[in-house]
This record gives sequence, C-alpha cells and structure tokens, in this order.
Amino acid sequence: MKKVIVVIIAVAMMLVGIVIVSLRCLGEYNSLVKVIFFGGTHQFTGINNSNNYCVSVVPFFKNLSQYTQDATYIVLFQNNSEIRPSGGFMGSFARVQFENNVLKNWEIENIHVADGQITTELIPPIPLQQAFRLGFDTLRNSNWEIDFTQAGAIINKFFLLSGEEKIDGIIAVNTGLIKKWLQVVGTIRTPDYPELVTADTFYDLAQRYAEQSFFPGSTQKQDYLRAVGKALWDKTQQSSIFTKIKLARLIYDQLEKKQILIWLADTNRALEISHKEWDGGLGNYEVDYLYPVESNLGANKANCCIDRHLVQEVTLDKDIQSSVAIELINENPSNTPHPPESWGGDYINYERIVIPAAAQITKVAVNDQQYVLDNNKDPIFPPNIDKDFGYSTQTQGKFTSIGFWTLVPAQKSIKIQLVYKLPLQKNEAVNYEVVVRRQPGIYKLPYRLYINGKKKVDQILEADKTFTFSN
Repeated sequence: MKKVIVVIIAVAMMLVGIVIVSLRCLGEYNSLVKVIFFGGTHQFTGINNSNNYCVSVVPFFKNLSQYTQDATYIVLFQNNSEIRPSGGFMGSFARVQFENNVLKNWEIENIHVADGQITTELIPPIPLQQAFRLGFDTLRNSNWEIDFTQAGAIINKFFLLSGEEKIDGIIAVNTGLIKKWLQVVGTIRTPDYPELVTADTFYDLAQRYAEQSFFPGSTQKQDYLRAVGKALWDKTQQSSIFTKIKLARLIYDQLEKKQILIWLADTNRALEISHKEWDGGLGNYEVDYLYPVESNLGANKANCCIDRHLVQEVTLDKDIQSSVAIELINENPSNTPHPPESWGGDYINYERIVIPAAAQITKVAVNDQQYVLDNNKDPIFPPNIDKDFGYSTQTQGKFTSIGFWTLVPAQKSIKIQLVYKLPLQKNEAVNYEVVVRRQPGIYKLPYRLYINGKKKVDQILEADKTFTFSN
C-alpha cells in the first residue's frame, strides 16, 4: 500500500511540474503567438536560450525572430484534391509581409492573376506539355519537381517574372491545414456570404465560389477566400492563448509530417530548415528508398475520391530484389465533374516513383501492360497520353525517379508494378532497411512489407518512416 501511495505522489508531483513549466513558457510563447496571429505593434524577440525547457518543448520557436525581420513570404494554398508533387494544385497564394518582427500586411490573390503578368515563355516539363499542350510553362504548374528545394526555386523565379520585387521564402500548405485550423478555432461566419464555414463545409464552399459561374476576369474566387481568410484571422485573434498554442502545435505537427514545406532564399537559413527536414528535400540515405508521387493532370478534383495501397515484397539473397505494387482506386461517381455534387472524374495521373540511384530497374508495368524505357520524347510534340506506354528516368544525386502515365477511369482501379534490384547492404548488423515516404497532400498511406515471403509491416503511414530489420 505504501508503494502505491508513493507512486501516486510521484505522478502528482510530475503533473504539477509539467503545469508549472507550461505556465512559465506561456509568457514567452504569448509574445510569439502575437506575432504569428496578430498584427499591429506586437514584437517577438525570440525565446531566451537559457529557458531550455521552453525551447525543448517546441524547438521550432527558437530564433524565430530571424525569419520575421523585414521579410516577405509567399504562402501557396494548394488544393490536394488535385494532387501535385508538393501537395496540390496552386490555385491561390497569400503575400505575407513582416517589418521589424511585426506582421505588417497579408493579402490573398488568385494565382491566375499573377500568371497573366508573365510574358517570358519557359519550356514546360514533357508531361505538362502532354497534358495541356500550351507550349510554355506556367506559374500555376511550377511545383512540378519532387524535391521542393528545387521546386521552390522555380516557383520563386516565376513569381519574380510576374512582378514580385522580393521574396524571402515560399511556404506550401494544403487545404487540409485550413480544415484542421477550423477544427481548433471552430465555426466562422463571413459578413458577405450566407453560409457558415466549418471544417466540414470549407472545401465545398471554396470550390463552389471558385468554379460556379466563373468567367475570365472574375474575382469571385479571391473575393471569397479573402472573406474567409479575414473571418478566420479575426476568430484566431480573439481566441485564447491556449487555443493559439494549439494552433502553433498544429503548425509544428504539419511541418514534422511534411504537410507544410518551406523554401528560403537565404542559403544559411535554408540550411537550418534542411536540418529539420522541413524543406521537402529528398534527404541523404544509403539504404532502400521508396517514394511514390502522384500528379493529377486531368484539370479536375479527382483526388477527393482516390484510394491507394502500397505493397512491397523484398527478397534477400545475393542482392536485394524489390517488387513494388501500387493499387489506385478511383471512387468518383462519374467520368466528369458534376458540381456541386462532385468535382472529380477520371484520374489522369503522372506517376513517379523515387528509388535509389544504384537500383537496376527490371520491370515497369500498369495492369500487366509492360512499359519500355523512353527518355527521348519530343518536348514540343510528345505522344498523346493514352498512347504513351514508355517510362522515363531522371537521376538526382542518390536517387532516380521513374515517371509514367496511369489513367484510372471513375469507378475503376489499376495496378502498378515496379521491380528493381539493389546491392545487398554491407552492414552485417542490419539485414534490410528501407525509407518509405508519404507524399504531401496525402494524409494516410496504407503500406505492407514482406521480406522473403513473411509479412513484416502492415501500417497506415501518416508520415515518412524508416523500417530496419536486423540479422
């Protein structure tokens, strides 16, 4: 009985300690969240390095002031119902300006407006030319590179061509973040629109005001998003300090899960972001690596209703033979959008799978149709999508991406198969190790791994994960 009492007292003391530490942190976090969630005269000078308990609780907050000193950021609002490599189609963006560690101004714009200011014509990646036949690349499609350290630089270039004078960073967020934000702060109402905005209704309302009755030059999309943004901002400002800390923790969680990606123009600051793995880079790995990346190029919102399953079968012998199967299931009710009931349709997907550069590819197939290597497609007049049964490869450092078309009609499914070989790892203590990455904009990825016929992993991945199996 005495032991039980001692344990209860110890737990109680621990809880009291946590409360005290949290309250001591609140004072310093209060100035931080005012910078994040308020404008006006509030300043943030950084958390005192001597208060290691605060820094260790939320390490993102340390030295944050260096990023808010006279800086301009572009925040990309990506619609992950139209998936792209960094999370989704970039339909809108916010220009966020800080001055002397004070949030000075922010405004939301339709990305097509900025696109219309660009007169320089750049050659598009071949899959984009196949899909849209424009003959030139665009800002709205510029998040094409899988590695966001490259994509961010390209996006920045397009924004500068559109007339932006100075950009210190590009931040990519998905629709899912806004939904999660609304789950924390609750329902909002906009003065100019009759509907209540909740985590459940936000996407459908945004799509309705963006798509219905649209005509060239219409501002209805940015008008609605500005109204929602202002209402959400006002609700956030009026919320309690505890709610703001929940929001700060939400941001940190989404950074850790790579649902928010950051590109910075300053190379030293970019290096710090890279060390935290918040830059959307491919990383630096010497083991097996599997990163499937989808790009919806069908100009619809089919990803509202796409399920996927990833299965990897590994045979360990004199080398590593990996057979990867990806099943894509299109549950959209019809082949074309029928708003406001359905915004999806057939899934026209350019699939890329990133594997180690040392891998030897032995098979690429879709629904048993074997694809052949073709790295020599005409960049101006490439083959039509439905007649293209070739795959291309691109090597970047330690990684190779394999790209090919997968067309998934509504109410149908397809199966992708990739087989490759790798040299057996030399580390005698480790039998096999693989890094499995989940694309931004996809929140749950079912993954199964078999090694020599035995199931080793059966999980739903909500973040990137490394699996290690020892001898």
